[in-house]
Amino acid sequence: MLKVFLTVVLLSTVRGTSLRRRRSVINDGGHVETECVGNLRLVTNSKTETFSTSMSRVLVRDIARVVVEGSCCGVIYSGVNYRGRSHSINQPGEFLTRVRKVKSLVLRRC
Repeated sequence: MLKVFLTVVLLSTVRGTSLRRRRSVINDGGHVETECVGNLRLVTNSKTETFSTSMSRVLVRDIARVVVEGSCCGVIYSGVNYRGRSHSINQPGEFLTRVRKVKSLVLRRC
């Protein structure tokens, strides 16, 4: 009986270890990061901020429009660490948004 118990424990431990190796790594608050070639521009009435990587903390106020170039798509958030109201951009181009204050953004390949 003890041998059966130890065998079951050993097999479940080995299976659990092999499952952990197959899992993908998630970072940046649950967003899987993939590289894209291009950038995301947040355009205000007075300036333009350009981003080529994801940012968990940034502050750009009074957004008039969002311009995405290259192979990038993304999501802009009104809160830090990818929280709050969001606007997804699923193709390159110029877009209007209701998010007026951006505090974080994710860039990914389309």
